[in-house]
Amino acid sequence: MLVGRPIGVSILAVLYFFAVASYLLLLILSFASPQTLSDLLTSISPGDAGPSVLLNMGRGISVYFAVMVIVIGAVAWGMWMLRNWSRWFTIVITAISLGATVVGLASLAGNFTVLGGLLQLVRIGLCVLILWYLFTPGVRGAFIRRQSSY
Repeated sequence: MLVGRPIGVSILAVLYFFAVASYLLLLILSFASPQTLSDLLTSISPGDAGPSVLLNMGRGISVYFAVMVIVIGAVAWGMWMLRNWSRWFTIVITAISLGATVVGLASLAGNFTVLGGLLQLVRIGLCVLILWYLFTPGVRGAFIRRQSSY
């Protein structure tokens, strides 16, 4: 076990590991019960944008979930082991999510709901918090110390 891993990095790594488990479940469902997968994806996305993109992939959805298991699994391991590339991956993905959410707020203007607006603001807040955290000197230093210990 590494000494000196910041608690927030451990939390991010565990969240990534949960994402891997979720993608693995979705991968299994894509083979075992495509209709259950379709129902599940539709039920968890009220706007139907996400499921329609995924469900229009046909059998390629299994490949997508398999790739996500591998990529997110590597990032989870990288965060746990304080690999700086995983920190940068998280920074880039979070920045993209932040940008997409801000753009999404504009599309919410014509179809505004209080809950939808609140969820978008929470997402923006979480993105900003994660970006800020990953650039703090202590967190940056933990990844750099790990990198220079080779």
